[in-house]
Amino acid sequence: MNQDELIVAVAEDYYLNKASFAAISKKYNLSRYLINKYLNDGLKSGLVRIEIQSNSHRNQQLEQLFSAQFPDVHFTIIKDAADEIESMHRLAENSANIAQQLIQAQNPQVLGLAWGESMYNLIDNFNNIPLRDTYFVQFIGENMKYHSTVGSTRMVEKAATKFSCEFRTLLAPLYILDDQTRLGLAHEPATKSTLAMGSQMDMLITGLGTLKSLQSIEPWNDNLTAIIPESDLPNVAGLIYGRPYDIDGQFLNVDHDKTFGLDLETIMHVPTRFCFVRGKFKSMTTIGALKGKLVTDIVFSESLAYRMLDDLKNL
Repeated sequence: MNQDELIVAVAEDYYLNKASFAAISKKYNLSRYLINKYLNDGLKSGLVRIEIQSNSHRNQQLEQLFSAQFPDVHFTIIKDAADEIESMHRLAENSANIAQQLIQAQNPQVLGLAWGESMYNLIDNFNNIPLRDTYFVQFIGENMKYHSTVGSTRMVEKAATKFSCEFRTLLAPLYILDDQTRLGLAHEPATKSTLAMGSQMDMLITGLGTLKSLQSIEPWNDNLTAIIPESDLPNVAGLIYGRPYDIDGQFLNVDHDKTFGLDLETIMHVPTRFCFVRGKFKSMTTIGALKGKLVTDIVFSESLAYRMLDDLKNL
């Protein structure tokens, strides 16, 4: 059996025969990671297709344009409604549906969750469907936005409540400037077990941040050049997984990473990295994430898509 035949066989067992990962693993002598990989590879290559009942809110022409330019990413682009409020509601609702379909199809054992307004908005639109044997895990420290509804601890608990499953928080700030303290905290029992579980993530869900969003949080703004060297600040296109990146999707703080949480190598090996971009003004931020292949699946609005196409012409 060649690899394409194996991908099809695994997909048939999983999607059509409703076989569990454990059964598939035993049948084909495959690890859970490889099963996830083959299911994703099947979708990417077109060997496997999952039909969604209604595409009425999707702009498939724009999706095809972006897929041609960024073939390693799955795109969902949501059409704008008549007014901005309805457009935001439609975007969040459809993004939640797409994310939930992925979750239910892959049935991840460990699902990582970032924080931010996009995540809070997405979780709010999830349906209350129980998941079997799934843990939601916070894989990077807290953003310290305690006077907001989008605090990271609330986020992972809120998501787990929606799906009636367990969760693990990471009781530490997003950035720890002292290297010895940061490394030592990672070995404390309260954080070590969460990081160990996070390292087994099958899927993660994230938004995209900007330098402005980092500057809006007092402790990070007061220590901005300790987190991101001053010479790199003009090159920041966006932030993801707590780290800044440039317009080519290259991380800017690899040699002086002050982020507390899972390392980038571990995060970038997660098979499904789903991203929801809220709003229409994160053009360069989204372009950078796509150019760097920082996510595998992304949902954003039609209005943002048109801004990105204009900006891509000038890069």
